[in-house]
Amino acid sequence: MDEATRTALEESIAHWRDIVDGWSDDMSAGACALCRKFRTQASCGACPVALKVSADYCANTPYAEVNFYKVLMLGAPSPGNEKAFRAAAQKELEFLESLRDPDEALRAP
Repeated sequence: MDEATRTALEESIAHWRDIVDGWSDDMSAGACALCRKFRTQASCGACPVALKVSADYCANTPYAEVNFYKVLMLGAPSPGNEKAFRAAAQKELEFLESLRDPDEALRAP
């Protein structure tokens, strides 16, 4: 993974950590460093998410579940929906963290 992609991944991980912690609920492509780097109208190109799941626009990731609960909260806000939203966001965070290159940690000084 090149340095620019690694930086975008780490920024996206930090953003999802903010979502899990309740500091943000912005799930737009504009809020995602990976989307800003890779997303076009046609595809997500070499985004590590798209490469991992063999699909564009975060299909086949926990993002769909997070989005479902966000929409549900807009129509029926409740503590249960909020809790489910944060739990789903935690899954997305863990998914993104799983994209880190394990070999890079071994090379760190």
